[in-house]
Amino acid sequence: MLVEVKKLLKQLQKYNAQIKVENGKLKIASEKPLPDALLKKLKELKPFLLEELTYHGYRYDELVKILTEQLKKLGGYVFVKTPYLDEEIVFALPEYNTHFIKQGYVVYLPSELIALLVKKPNFSTLKTIHEAKKVFEGKILLQ
Repeated sequence: MLVEVKKLLKQLQKYNAQIKVENGKLKIASEKPLPDALLKKLKELKPFLLEELTYHGYRYDELVKILTEQLKKLGGYVFVKTPYLDEEIVFALPEYNTHFIKQGYVVYLPSELIALLVKKPNFSTLKTIHEAKKVFEGKILLQ
């Protein structure tokens, strides 16, 4: 079933659709109308999508909120030295993003950290994501 869910998530990307879980329900926002066949598949795979988009029973938005609160307690940001990336990075609240990017740091926002936690990329993919984020000052989305 996981393969079908992954295929469905890729199909949603073709429509620039954003999918998230709010209050135990799937929420989908799309720039283009979704075809009936895709909507039918979404309904069919809903329980599996909910499972894929949560982490140890926590919804994505709940985890973002928890991490945001923890960062607030720490002053809004923390520096992380990682030997895997061979550089210092910053985990920060959105209001600090521009400040640290201007100083040359790669900044990870709570939503991005949770997206990585939920998606569990392998090390090679994680390095690629990091390099793209560094070069393009991009943002990681949960897809």
